[in-house]
Amino acid sequence: VVTCIEVNGEPAWGEATACQTDFVCKTNACEEASAKQQAQALVLAGYADDLRDYTGYDQPLDFDALKTKATLDLYLGDGSEYFFAKAAYGIFRAVPQGHSAIGMGPLDYSQCYEPTGVAPLRGTSWYGVCARSAGQASIVTFADPQNPLGLNPGDRVVSITRGAETWQGADFLDRVGEEPICDGGLPSNSARADYNALHVFAVIDQGDKIEVVHPDNSSEIIDVPARGQGIACYDPFRRAARKKFFETSQRADGVVVVILPTLGHHSDHPFPNPLNLASYRQWAADAINMINADLTQYTNIQGLVWDLRGNSGGSAEYGMGIIGSLGTSGGGIGNCHARTVASDPPTFEASVEYPFPYQIFVDQPLPTIQFTGKQAIVTDGIASSAADWMIYRASEMGISIFGHASAGAYGYATGGSYVNKSIAPAAGVHGGLSSYISGAHCVDAAGVTLEGVAPITTPIDFAPIDLAAGIDTQLEAAAQYVLN
Repeated sequence: VVTCIEVNGEPAWGEATACQTDFVCKTNACEEASAKQQAQALVLAGYADDLRDYTGYDQPLDFDALKTKATLDLYLGDGSEYFFAKAAYGIFRAVPQGHSAIGMGPLDYSQCYEPTGVAPLRGTSWYGVCARSAGQASIVTFADPQNPLGLNPGDRVVSITRGAETWQGADFLDRVGEEPICDGGLPSNSARADYNALHVFAVIDQGDKIEVVHPDNSSEIIDVPARGQGIACYDPFRRAARKKFFETSQRADGVVVVILPTLGHHSDHPFPNPLNLASYRQWAADAINMINADLTQYTNIQGLVWDLRGNSGGSAEYGMGIIGSLGTSGGGIGNCHARTVASDPPTFEASVEYPFPYQIFVDQPLPTIQFTGKQAIVTDGIASSAADWMIYRASEMGISIFGHASAGAYGYATGGSYVNKSIAPAAGVHGGLSSYISGAHCVDAAGVTLEGVAPITTPIDFAPIDLAAGIDTQLEAAAQYVLN
């Protein structure tokens, strides 16, 4: 803060002086933070310490600076749940470790599903439209014909105005990403961009204005109405296949497309009970055989495209087994190690917490996909976990990958390194923080860190005009590749 002083009998500005502890320069002077805000700051400092001590992220992070920034964000706010959630989310987003998670409000995540909640659930849209990133815009990939914004596929949101503030330009999607979400860790830039673009329709609210550029490059400003019933946008097109274990179809050009929404438990192919290494290996083998059996219905297959967009993960061995051999040794593709708690800088246990693959998959190799022609993968930043392992293995084996790079999240939400550090709400002070932290540190066969690695051969954004015409730009590119 600067104050007016007298210099040679004339008024002048003095030197800038930092406000004392628990004060912040607000409006025209240093103002003391409320007791509530100071209590919130202490809670967030503890939250940051938990992330510091338990995360599997192995790169240097300045947690003291994160705590200082969170405190400033709190003190500049009004003590409401929104500012508490936003400050907490800023700390969470600074630690790009997959499989960690945050939720705000009651620890049962109930408020994350409410249009009036302080932080919506990741993947949610309140306005009947889904989107992905296209440069610094959010491009509509699915639109309910009755959506209240009147949007159509191919429309691009390029700015949001809220009160006196406008989010636009090169930092547009990053600014959207500052708004609190009940979220999971996002290691790759592609994942952050795709989720931010999707979450445009989670964070806007009545009274905001959005600037939309249509496929013909005309633009308009739309007043945002009240939020409606939420829909999930993990699949960019909200296809019916999203609810299936997998779905295949053959195009007129002979290319077969296999949509894989999940690589894990599904009502069409549930995990066995009891679940042990032997039954898990058999489950993966049966899953591959299910795909092989399905593919026998097609003749003259000209190529295979595996569509992993929005894939929720599951079994890495199943996903990698689809692509080919899992190698000749347990852990030969990669290994994950548990964080040594509170080590500084972070170190990890020498013993392996999770080998990829387990030895049983080497002793009893999985069946292979019978088609031996040209293959490709289509993916996006929403695809994660086991899908990352599948994509990584595909890259190693020279299979081309189209679309947006996946999340780069190689860990898991099990094992001793996965901890619950949730903070219960305190009435009148702060809401709850659901905090799940992954301490898994996954490395490849050479010991190189995998977290954040997201191979992509041909990056492709959706094209506005093609989307407007009902053409899937990314899939078309992959199909043309396997044909040629």
